[in-house]
Parts: sequence; structure tokens; C-alpha cells
Amino acid sequence: MKHLMRAALVAVLGLVASVLVAPAGAVQLATAAPAGRISGSVTNTAGIPETVDVRFTVSKRASSGTFVKEASFEEPMGRPYVLPVSSAGTYRVHAEVEGWGVSVRAADPVVTVAQGQTVTGVDLLFEADPTISGTIATDGFNLDSPNEQQPFRVEALANVGGSWTVVATVARRTWGSPRLKIRPNGTFTLAVPHPHTSVRLRFSQPHCPQFGHACVEGAAPQVLTTYWDGTPAGSLTVEDAADVNVSGGPATGRDITIRPAPQLSVTSKARVTGNPWPGQVLTAQPGTYSVAPTSVTYEWVAAPIDGSAPRRVVGTGRTFRVPSSYSEWGVTVTVVPTRLGYEAPISRPGVRIKSTSRIGLRAKAGKGTATVAVTVKALAISQSRVHGKASIYAKGKRIKTVNVRGGKATIKIAKQKKGKRTYTVRFSGSWITTPSERSMKIAIR
Repeated sequence: MKHLMRAALVAVLGLVASVLVAPAGAVQLATAAPAGRISGSVTNTAGIPETVDVRFTVSKRASSGTFVKEASFEEPMGRPYVLPVSSAGTYRVHAEVEGWGVSVRAADPVVTVAQGQTVTGVDLLFEADPTISGTIATDGFNLDSPNEQQPFRVEALANVGGSWTVVATVARRTWGSPRLKIRPNGTFTLAVPHPHTSVRLRFSQPHCPQFGHACVEGAAPQVLTTYWDGTPAGSLTVEDAADVNVSGGPATGRDITIRPAPQLSVTSKARVTGNPWPGQVLTAQPGTYSVAPTSVTYEWVAAPIDGSAPRRVVGTGRTFRVPSSYSEWGVTVTVVPTRLGYEAPISRPGVRIKSTSRIGLRAKAGKGTATVAVTVKALAISQSRVHGKASIYAKGKRIKTVNVRGGKATIKIAKQKKGKRTYTVRFSGSWITTPSERSMKIAIR
């Protein structure tokens, strides 16, 4: 026994020693040794502190030719980096530093790693991106009026594939570089990331987030969304905004005046109608507003109640047909009314999809009587949670109703005429199960 304990202690000490003598900058693996490594240096000409972490993402080329993320690592800016890979193959390295307005040159290099090989010299250069600056004047509020859940922000939008996409953002509480933010005096600076050379500026405040605690959920922005168009008042649409070109370096003097937003106030809340059952159609009712919106958009999101799968977008129309597999799912629709020159709240009504119930019947006939054993089961929930009422009918006339507990009930009927006839048992359903029914023939003696 002492020999075994001594051997185990030696093994542990050897493992600790191997970790302590590992080269600086190397990423320690908790499992087997890597099949290879990718290493290089990081040069920083943007004035970023060397203690700021660079996030490296390693992706491997699959047989389809696409790159699939394998792992991410963080290393301080001032160190050489060493990234382990799991097997021989072709890899792409992506590096980024968020919040500092820099782009990496020699971006996303692709290298081939053989078994046991360390590929060196994959060097990266971080350079400062060109900036846009200006001054924000406010009419009727100050920049800190929006609460922490709705911070005022400036965004750069680039035309990517025919769609205006946000590529850079700064706010009053932007983290990262102290030079990139909206300052208390209204001056702002944001950086436009490589390779974008022409953008348009949007000055806005977001809706209150879904789980915000400092404002009413979905509340309308207090600030009118405005785009820079070269005039102090700005424009209301990105199409009417002016391009800001940074191909030749920084752009300055992009000044604008921001005003409080007229509101579309809710007079009746948005809701979801329709039976919340698999196979049924749900309809989003947009509600009504003090000033009518000119358009309304919808986005349906669904996920299992038990959290076994992530939330995902499942539809964008006003109606949504619930798939048969959605028993015990939650379905929510985000309703966004719009009217040019106004700001409107967003609503997120939702429903819980009931589990589909099924009835099993066993009957025992007697002289003018019958006893029916009812078993009710439902998809995705345990039978012990199935409760409700079961009623038995003959020729459309209800004869008796009993309680269903734990998915079981017994119905005893009397004073029945002799002969074979069809009886129907209907289960009422509950807040988690759908109604259902089943018929059977019983020969009364």
C-alpha cells in the first residue's frame, strides 16, 4: 500500500513540474498533448496596453471546404502566442481585440499543420482603424437621460450584401479604448473597422431589453432615431443619409442635433390568439396605439420549456402554425410597430404550447350498466401531471362527468338500454394538456 501511495505522489509531482516549466505564452491543455501547434508574434501599433487580451479562434477546414470552429484562446497582447490543434489539417486563425477600434492585418491566415509540427511565423499586426468624430447637440434632454438599460449610442452602418449592417458602435458607457466613446460634452469618436471605407451614421437609443430591470419591458426609445446627412437636423432614414468616407483617413465635423421622440403609445396590448396546440395556427394581434403605425413586423421565437434546446427564430409572419413536435414548448412573438418620425414600444406576448393528450379506454358491461376505465397520456409530460375532467356521451348527450387525476379515471354509468351502442369519452384538457376524445362500442346486457 505504501509503495502505491508513493508512486501516486511521484506522478502528481511530475505533472505539477511539467506545468510549471511550460514555456511562457503556451496554452495548457487539460487532456492529451496536441497533434500540432500554430505560433507567431503580435505587433501592436495602435497603443493598446500589452495587458489587454487578444482572442484567438482556431477553425479547421472540413471535408466540405468550410472552416469549423475548433477552439478559442485568450493571450495578452504583449506576448507571442502558441495555439494547439487537435489533429493534422488545414487551419484558419482569427484574432480580434474588441472595443479598441483596431483591425488585424494579415487577417485570418490559413496554415497547414502536419502531425507533431509547430508552424511558426504566423505573425499578426494590429493597427488603429480610421475614426469618425463630431459633436452631438441635444434639444430637450441630455445624453445621460436614457437609463442604463437604454444607453444612447452612435453606430456606423456599412452596406454589406445590399443590407445596411452595424459595423461599429460607441455609447456613453463604451468600454475598451478611452478615445472611442460619447463624452459628457457631446463629442464622439468611433472607429470604422477594416475593410469598410464608407459608412453612414445612426444616432439612436435601443428599446428597453426583454429582461431589463430599470425600465418597462419593450419601452419605446425616448430619442428620435436620426441619421447624419450633412445638415444639423439629420434625416429619418438610412437611405436619405450621407456617406462618410474614411479611405483617406479620419473624418471630422460630423455634427448633429438630436431631439426627443414623439411616441406611439399603447392603447391595447398585443396578444396571441388561437389554440396553443401542436398543429394549430397562432395569430399575433398587434394591439392598438394612440397614433396608428404604418407597418408592423413580427418575429416568432420558440424553445422547449425545460431548456433542453436554445431559443430560435421560427417565423416572421403574422401567423404561425405550431409543429407537432412542439409539445411543452414556449412560443413568443416580438411585435414591432413603426411609423416614420415616431418611436414605438415593442411587445413580446407568448403562449405555452400544450402537450397533446390521448385517451385509452377499457369497458366492462353489466346488466343496464357499464364501467369504463379511462387512461389519459400526454406527450412530453409525466402521466402524474395529467389532470382534468372526463365526460361520457351517448348520441351527443352527456351522461356523466368525473375527475381525472394522474391520468386515470373510472366512469360508472347506469340505467342504460340493452344492446350495443357507441359511447364517446371526452377529456377536458388542462393548462398543459390539450383536450381529446375517443369512442368505443359497449354491449349493454
